[in-house]
Amino acid sequence: MASRNGTSRPSGTDGSDYMHREKVASEYAISAETKKFVRYSIWMHFMMAFIIIIQMVFYYGNKYFSNVFEFPEVPKPNLWQYIWLTSLIPGLAGYFSLNRSRKSLLKFYYIGTVVLGLGPILSTMLFNASDLLEYAQTKQTTNTYHDFPVIVLWYMYLFVVVQIHAFGIYFSRVLLKAWNKDMKKRR
Repeated sequence: MASRNGTSRPSGTDGSDYMHREKVASEYAISAETKKFVRYSIWMHFMMAFIIIIQMVFYYGNKYFSNVFEFPEVPKPNLWQYIWLTSLIPGLAGYFSLNRSRKSLLKFYYIGTVVLGLGPILSTMLFNASDLLEYAQTKQTTNTYHDFPVIVLWYMYLFVVVQIHAFGIYFSRVLLKAWNKDMKKRR
């Protein structure tokens, strides 16, 4: 409200009477800030999935369309990659949950990321640990890609994906807690 006589402050106040004004509730501030981080982790998940999709396109392009197109040689896709790509469905649900604060879609993202995202990744790391340890001890492997061991490439990829999923799970959990506080206040 502008004052008529040109002063910037109403008479009778020193400007310290702002304490009575309304503030944004903490769960709304947390929700706005956390939605951004969930969105980032979902986008990173999509980018990492794009790498796997490109690998599959190159592999199957060479296998079925080698007379038409010539793609770079890539390793054969493993079973865990197909299973892990299904985690894009909960990723899409999580992305669509953020615009309207849809709790059920965010729960689906949370559970789907744990089961379909982290499940195949951690089991792959566990099952292939012996191959990585063997390579670490002998420095010899039969499975290479441009003279670089595929097992090391996979573990570099898997460590990044685990971190992306861990951040997504953590921030979606924080967001679900903030939305639960909001629902309790409304009742």
